[in-house]
Amino acid sequence: MEDSPLPLYSRKTTLQVKLTDLAANIGIKVGGMGVILAVLGLILFIFMQMFPLLQSGEVGELSEPIKLSADRALLIHCDEYRRVGLRINESGSVVIFSLPTGEVIREERPALLGAASLTSARISLRPRSSAKIDGVQDVPMYHLLLGTSDGRLLVGTVAYVTDFLRFENADEEPDVLEKLHMPTEEEFKAVDYMPESVVYWSPKDKAAAEAAEKAAGEATSKSKKARQEKLRDEAVRRKQVVEHLTSFGFYRGVHAVVEVTRAVDFKSDGLPIRAFGGSINEAPASEDRSAVNVVVTGDGRTLLLREKSEVNPMTDEVEISTKVEDLTERVSGTPDFVLVNDRMLRVVLANKAGLVHVFEWDPLRKRFAMPYPAFSVFAPQQDLDENRHWRDLVNEQRVSAGFEASTDTLALTAVNYLIGDQTVIFADSRGGLQAWFAVPGADESSPRRLTRARTHRPSRNAIVQVAASPVNKGFLAVEGSGHIRAINNTGSREFVDFTLDGAVNACMARKGDGILVVGTDGAVHQWWVDAPHSEASFSTLFGKVWYEDFKEPSYEWQTTSGTDDTEPKINLIPLVSGTLKGAIYALLFFF
Repeated sequence: MEDSPLPLYSRKTTLQVKLTDLAANIGIKVGGMGVILAVLGLILFIFMQMFPLLQSGEVGELSEPIKLSADRALLIHCDEYRRVGLRINESGSVVIFSLPTGEVIREERPALLGAASLTSARISLRPRSSAKIDGVQDVPMYHLLLGTSDGRLLVGTVAYVTDFLRFENADEEPDVLEKLHMPTEEEFKAVDYMPESVVYWSPKDKAAAEAAEKAAGEATSKSKKARQEKLRDEAVRRKQVVEHLTSFGFYRGVHAVVEVTRAVDFKSDGLPIRAFGGSINEAPASEDRSAVNVVVTGDGRTLLLREKSEVNPMTDEVEISTKVEDLTERVSGTPDFVLVNDRMLRVVLANKAGLVHVFEWDPLRKRFAMPYPAFSVFAPQQDLDENRHWRDLVNEQRVSAGFEASTDTLALTAVNYLIGDQTVIFADSRGGLQAWFAVPGADESSPRRLTRARTHRPSRNAIVQVAASPVNKGFLAVEGSGHIRAINNTGSREFVDFTLDGAVNACMARKGDGILVVGTDGAVHQWWVDAPHSEASFSTLFGKVWYEDFKEPSYEWQTTSGTDDTEPKINLIPLVSGTLKGAIYALLFFF
């Protein structure tokens, strides 16, 4: 050993090795902890992103109820900013008022109405036309239909004109506007923001109205008087609700323009209209239009009216032709509810007994035909609900919801389309809510049939109105007792729930951020709503969902359209399964 040329191995660990080992040990621990923290952070981040989706919507009453007449309200509506309200009453009066202050801007009665009153009023869910109004280009216009007590169907439009006022010089700024509070950006964007506002009538418009009024009194002919009265009315209607925006001297004004222009041409019996529905194609007011209306007359006739309007290029006059088709012999019973979809290709007729007839446009025969026999929404469905009657199912749902089983006569009380005109909501006297939409047949030759796809938790009392949301697949279920729920149909999720003393009519604002309700005393209640993710629920994220245009429930994650008409498909199961498949394949190739 002593003669070995190799040096003796030293068993003493050097300081350098110890430091290297310590550094490696710390590095491994830190790296491991870093990986763990990164994974935990990722999980936390995903949870933070998902948590708002699962939060319930917030709602609150904005101000004291607006006291209006106790006349029964047939329609309540507002502009997209919730500054101007519109109410149409059974007596025929059209009331336009300021939502921030409650001040009645004007109250008028359509000249075409004459001595008649109204039986019902319908307005399109979204604007169907546009035109230049009061100097503002491309103002959206809603389609308005009014049924009268003397058997007529009146057609009109509702428009909300938005104008912006800017005063660069403080001397030009009216005192009444200068006193308005200028909000901060934070105030202006708050969900419960209600501005300080004023009903403003510009000196120019006021002078024009006074001059036209004087000229009308001095007119020597009926035509001149009518022309001056029209100028006066146009100046008066420009009274607007004005609020201060977030910049000095910058204001926004909104005023409503309601016009009832004509009556639909059909032979009336002079009795009150029992039910009606209709739609018009979406196009500028200056272009040729087509419309489909269905009217149930006082003597029980069901008439389908197809209209075509053409603009005369020489005179700019609108020429309207009407084709009347009598559906009375093809319908069992008398319809109480009428729906016409926006594309004017499907008509749904239902009576209180639950019997439903569906007519669809046949392009070959160029007429509306029934692709399948009439059916009852209260009857059992062969492939669903264990073939049981709706009266039994709804009572089971009532008991599960904590209500007593109902012995009331089962009858439909409200029927309406949701946005996109695919899903029909049927509400009944026992508080039941059914969602039906057309399901593709077994093959291409089979018709698409309306099928009950889902039900929602029932209400305690009978539902008097189903008001569709203009921004998503949600709707308001309004009880006569005043209990109101906002429900998203896709996710079966209730995101708003509140109660008044009584309710007659309700609507959701154009942006889905507000609700207007007319109480039994005629007062208008305003509620703000903050529910940006009402479609998200446990079932839509992790369960099978039956989507519109699908044959059956499925797990879906996809974007099928850039519009609000199509249901968002946000199921996470395809993403999770795809991720697991990718991980498994990666491990297989790794080994």
